[in-house]
Amino acid sequence: QIRFFEGTAAFLGNTEALWREYSDSPLVSVGIAPHSVRAVPLADLRKIAEWNRSAKLPMHMHVSEQVAENEACLREYGITPVELLSREHILSPSFTGVHAVHVTPAEVTKLAEANATICACPTTERNLGDGIFPADSAMAAGIRIALGSDSQAQIDPLEDARELDYHLRLQQQKRAILDATQSKPMAARLLDCATVHGAEALGVSAGELKSGSCADFFTVDLRDSSIAGHSAADLLPMLVFSLNRSAIRDVVVNGKMILRDREHPLRAEIVTRYERVHRKVWDVQR
Repeated sequence: QIRFFEGTAAFLGNTEALWREYSDSPLVSVGIAPHSVRAVPLADLRKIAEWNRSAKLPMHMHVSEQVAENEACLREYGITPVELLSREHILSPSFTGVHAVHVTPAEVTKLAEANATICACPTTERNLGDGIFPADSAMAAGIRIALGSDSQAQIDPLEDARELDYHLRLQQQKRAILDATQSKPMAARLLDCATVHGAEALGVSAGELKSGSCADFFTVDLRDSSIAGHSAADLLPMLVFSLNRSAIRDVVVNGKMILRDREHPLRAEIVTRYERVHRKVWDVQR
């Protein structure tokens, strides 16, 4: 995909310029994300990692998303992506491996020992046929799991959260797999994946409502049909496992109301512009 290519020197220069430009912005955080060991030559990856160690920014990379990625890495380097990143001392607490669908138990241990994060994207991985992320092994090893979209196929963090368990149920043919050997309730842990762990992976002060953190949150219509009849005791699991997107009333980012009473102020404009672009694409395809 050569149209996405940018030389390492230009990439790092542009990243540094972006970082300086938004250093005082409460709404912009900067991290570095070389796509994968399949997309970035090792010499360039080493330069990027060295620069990032001095910059101390979050670093994200796609890791073992598909079997073909692992096979290509084995052909090129004789080891898997996680083993390569470990050998090059790239795994760290500021590192997030995106997907990690096809990792071995030994590689899970390496990620855990590095205190790295894994960003799972279950709805996209399902859409692309990538496979099922071993959330049970990762959680048992104490790895932080964050959630990402990775595409526009579906944007629904709570759907991604519940699919961490549901996909395992389909694979292993039993229920509540993520409940095993865990002291914290599964719904609370899955909500952490959708909130706190994602904020930590991005290096932003968010993910929970407390003094000093960004006021990022959404409100829910407690009488929505998807969770109606809840009690105080079962509200959290109902939110995680039952909530429909239609129940979201308001969205607040850093204290600013973005969505109010289910309406975005630019909704009509956004839909109109999208329809216009979609019609043009459809006309070209025909």
